[in-house]
Amino acid sequence: MEPIVEHDENSGSVHYLPALRDNPDLSRLVLPNHEIDEEASVARWDLADEIFGDILTVDRYRAPYTTINAKGGDLGIMVGFDQLLMELYDRPEWLKELIGILTRGYQQINRQAEAAGDFSLTCGDSQTMCYSRELPDPKPNSYHTPLKNLWGFMASQEMAGVSPAMTEEFSFVYDRELLAPFGLTAYGCCEDLTNKIPYLKSIPNLRRISVTPWADVGKCAEQIGDRYVLSWRPNPANQVSGDWDPQYIRNSIREGMKQAEGCHVDITLKDVLTVRNELWRLSEWVKVVNDVCAAF
Repeated sequence: MEPIVEHDENSGSVHYLPALRDNPDLSRLVLPNHEIDEEASVARWDLADEIFGDILTVDRYRAPYTTINAKGGDLGIMVGFDQLLMELYDRPEWLKELIGILTRGYQQINRQAEAAGDFSLTCGDSQTMCYSRELPDPKPNSYHTPLKNLWGFMASQEMAGVSPAMTEEFSFVYDRELLAPFGLTAYGCCEDLTNKIPYLKSIPNLRRISVTPWADVGKCAEQIGDRYVLSWRPNPANQVSGDWDPQYIRNSIREGMKQAEGCHVDITLKDVLTVRNELWRLSEWVKVVNDVCAAF
């Protein structure tokens, strides 16, 4: 299936049109396979070794290029991100059939890669550091690693404006299947999960829940408690990207930590698009946040 994309020359924006609307026959879709172009891969790895090998270990990454978290994005590319919201009502059974095909595709890729021994301990994904006493630490070129020794990650950003019940019906049900083989899992990217946490609790290996700039930290903390990691992501726009204001950072982080008191918290400054060419902001931000958090 070829995506149909509109480009806006002025803004650089893109708009995905429904590629399956005119020919909705889903039997045309073929499940993907895990395949590696060995010759091209070796050439790139050898080049990286030549450049960095004396100071860094080059991780000859063999895991699938796509991850299970691509499900929502691929769905939007096929259906159109705006049209997807209409299909939830207009063609729910057809949409579920499509989501089921995508789910089986990612499962097939992962099974094939695991059987080939192509997963390494650097293949875990949680949008934060993949360290836990329950799983082996990341290590390059440690092939034949089973999924049960890795972090899995999913999100449902495309469902951000969809009710909790419909997100359960069209996303969480499939996400549980995809996350099941992993040792520990993390959920959430930029979507507000404040009212959806009850559904997430049925993921048996869930360890980390994203609390985004648009989420209610206090309400999330009440639901997350000490059972999971509350992975808080303050808004980079007012932390390091706008006017530099250490007192604002101090106050906002202190308020968030108060609301999350009693939880296991990590703070991740992610999706930073600019620091106005002042790289020192990042290290100074860390100092301020560490100083505030020391009181908790």
